[in-house]
Formats: sequence, structure tokens, C-alpha cells
Amino acid sequence: MPDDLNIDTSPPTEAEVRNAIKAVKSGKAPGVDSIHAEMLKADLSTATRVPTNLFDTIWDKDTILSDWDNGLSIKIHKKGNHQVFDNWRGIALHPQQSLL
Repeated sequence: MPDDLNIDTSPPTEAEVRNAIKAVKSGKAPGVDSIHAEMLKADLSTATRVPTNLFDTIWDKDTILSDWDNGLSIKIHKKGNHQVFDNWRGIALHPQQSLL
């Protein structure tokens, strides 16, 4: 039997959350929470601390918010012929859930 994979199952660290926020592209439309990437990057300390604390709580309680399970998958036409499958892309719409 192959060796078990060494997978870290601990909650994300502040450094990981900070790096994820820094990696978000600026100048894009906000998500359903109406939070722009520039807003998160403007106060990186708070934008890192708040979700990190939330993730810690989720890990401790071993549960997530019930509305985080819900989403609506829809297809959006990109370009070209509407009848060609490759001219569409799928996106998932999630209910509004702000972290800040």
C-alpha cells in the first residue's frame, strides 16, 4: 500500500490568508459581497485577521455556515455561436456572505 500523503489539515495561517489576498487581481468587479480587492488590500492587517479568525472558528466547530453550501451554477455566453458548447463558461453564484 502506498504511503499516506502528508496533508496539512490545520486552518489557514495568517500568512496564507495574507498571501491569498495579495494574489487577488485588482481592478475586477467585486463578488456578491460587494468587497473590491482594493478594499481588502487597503487594510491588509484587518483583511487578514478577520477571515483567519473566522476560519479558526470553523475548524474548531468542525462546521461551516449553512448558506456557504448553497450556490447556483449558470452558463454565461462568452462569444461566437450560441449553439457551440465551447462558447459558454460556467460560473457559480453564491449567496451574499461578507467576511468583514
